[in-house]
Amino acid sequence: MCPYLFHGTPYELITWDVCCWTGVIVGSIFGLFIIKPKDFKLSLKVRLIVTLGLVVVGMLGGRLVHIFLNLSRIMKDPNYLIHALLNGPSASLGTLFFDIIFIMVLKRKIAKNIGYLQALDFAIPILYLQLIFIRIGCFFNGCCSGALTKVPWGFKFNGSHVARHPTQLYSIIALVLAIFMTIKIYRKDFPAGTAFFSSIALYSFFRFFIELLRVDSFKVFNNITFAPLFMSVFFIFSLLGLILNLRSKNGKPVH
Repeated sequence: MCPYLFHGTPYELITWDVCCWTGVIVGSIFGLFIIKPKDFKLSLKVRLIVTLGLVVVGMLGGRLVHIFLNLSRIMKDPNYLIHALLNGPSASLGTLFFDIIFIMVLKRKIAKNIGYLQALDFAIPILYLQLIFIRIGCFFNGCCSGALTKVPWGFKFNGSHVARHPTQLYSIIALVLAIFMTIKIYRKDFPAGTAFFSSIALYSFFRFFIELLRVDSFKVFNNITFAPLFMSVFFIFSLLGLILNLRSKNGKPVH
């Protein structure tokens, strides 16, 4: 793997940071200039605020969840709290959760001309793009990998002599599928929120099984880990939301 770029030179960079900020740039371009559903009626200023807000809140939320999941480590080493806030890893589940809350709050403040579900439809592909680049960074960093495996596509991370499941790549595939689903739904006359609920259901479904392969997930009770539990709740929530949304008589197409 390649945790550093230009290693050993004055220009040395952390690969994860480069990937993360690349995701910020790509997601911002996508949100500002590519996503333009007619019914959103969002000005460039509002799209800029939404996109930058997703970046800042997502990164902060990801690190806050990482801190929460590592409280025991912080209790033993308080200095790790500063490191986690400034340079620590980001929990993608925290990024997803806090960005959804951010959209719900922001809609009330500056985007009153569109509905909550329309706002979530707009934001979700931007968020997925950012998560893809974060996972690319995780892959090159060798973190967030899975259990030992003998499958042909297993990877030996960080100089290890044994192969592990590349769960980072599995997550990327799930995110790409979710983005394609979102774009496909955009082109159809479905009620607002259909793209959001569908893509969340798809991603959480795949992510549940991906997390079962990981060995670094935080355990909440015996062998039950946090991420699969969180993904189960997200899947049920999105599936119920999708069913109620499609069956609603008041559902209005957004495209």
